Amino acid sequence: FLQLMLERRDDLYTSGYCSDNFSLHQLHLELHIRYSVPAKAADADPSQFLLFLKTILPLGGVRPEIARSLLENERSPRARRRRRFPRELAFVIERYGNGEDDARAVLDLYLGEMGSVPLALAYAQ
Repeated sequence: FLQLMLERRDDLYTSGYCSDNFSLHQLHLELHIRYSVPAKAADADPSQFLLFLKTILPLGGVRPEIARSLLENERSPRARRRRRFPRELAFVIERYGNGEDDARAVLDLYLGEMGSVPLALAYAQ
């Protein structure tokens, strides 16, 4: 339901911010992390989860630090899903991270985990 609202009525989903909207976006983020199927590295099209992040993060619906933390926790060795959501995590770090360590992390995600030289080159430029 939340994904359909975002796709078909983004005006309702992204306007009129109040505390309920923040809760809605947080819930939507958590549902994406729990149930989304990560896109394959060879997929040229962005995943629904990546489109969600591109829509919500600039609006402040979810703080980038929270999104990054949830994605990193999902990828931790404890979660046993080491290579889950590399493109989504790279997007969050690329847009909202800073410093040399974050730049290395993005390149490691693009080259090491996704094996995507074009994405790494686009980021490096």
